[in-house]
Amino acid sequence: SECDWIEIFDYLGHQVQLLARSGEPVEEVWAQEDSEAPMPLIKPIIYKGQSNIIYGQKGVNKSTLAYFLGACLYAPWGDNSLDLQVGKDSIKSLVLDWETDKKTFEYYLSRMKKGMPDMPAFSLFYRQCRLPLAEEVEAIEQYINETGAELLIIDSLAAAAGGEQGELKGSQSALQFNAALRKLGKTSLIIAQTSKDDSNRKTVYGSVMFTYYARNIFELSRADEEDSDVLHLGLFHRECNFDRRSPPIGIEITFDDANRSLSIKRESLSVSEFMEKVSVSVKILNCLKGGAKDTSEVAEEIGTKLDYTRVVMN
Repeated sequence: SECDWIEIFDYLGHQVQLLARSGEPVEEVWAQEDSEAPMPLIKPIIYKGQSNIIYGQKGVNKSTLAYFLGACLYAPWGDNSLDLQVGKDSIKSLVLDWETDKKTFEYYLSRMKKGMPDMPAFSLFYRQCRLPLAEEVEAIEQYINETGAELLIIDSLAAAAGGEQGELKGSQSALQFNAALRKLGKTSLIIAQTSKDDSNRKTVYGSVMFTYYARNIFELSRADEEDSDVLHLGLFHRECNFDRRSPPIGIEITFDDANRSLSIKRESLSVSEFMEKVSVSVKILNCLKGGAKDTSEVAEEIGTKLDYTRVVMN
């Protein structure tokens, strides 16, 4: 007998819609003593299966740092020049780029490789993006399956969220962006811009919902200095939902214009150059490195009220 194809396709379409709208099933979860904590891919900057953000002002080389981290994961580069803890398994990264193009991206990778001969051979998958992440989920999902990428490097948040400046301040763009991330179901390292307020402690630009949805957040800042071939940066741990915040990390980037190369290495962070970025407890510890002082002397030197300084010192 002949099939009624129209009826069959109508039935299939109806069932697909029901499945799509039903969402995930309900599961009963028991509290256990031996449950695993979220696993760091690069401790403490990238946690597996989580939304990780590095934000900062223009010119602090956020993209360069993100690509460096991707290189560390690919090798994996355990004895990397930033002394970061990297897992033993090789992990592929997919760069979703709303900022530049493939030619510029290749130049970024080239100058790192030329400037750091000890860096192992590595590759990063690349895709130039134009539409917001929420509108390209299906296509990106296909590329993830084809490449086997486990880390998504999103450059950058403002463009990927797909809103004009005014829209980014509302919650809708943040909700859509994070819904797209959840659907992709991969670890993400998101490069973001800073807020435009005049305070020293900047936040992620846009709706506060971007911060709330992220699980692990770092601010990358540069020391106040004249233009030079050496850039001194501080990476400050601002938020973490499942672990203690880590101490600040000092980063030195040296540029070699003649060879069109750069090198990245870890350095001791000079608290005096980032005084407005660190906590009061770090300021106190830095103050006491010069010798013993009483509470009033410490409060005067770091510029905090005496009572509050006494509480922190206790």
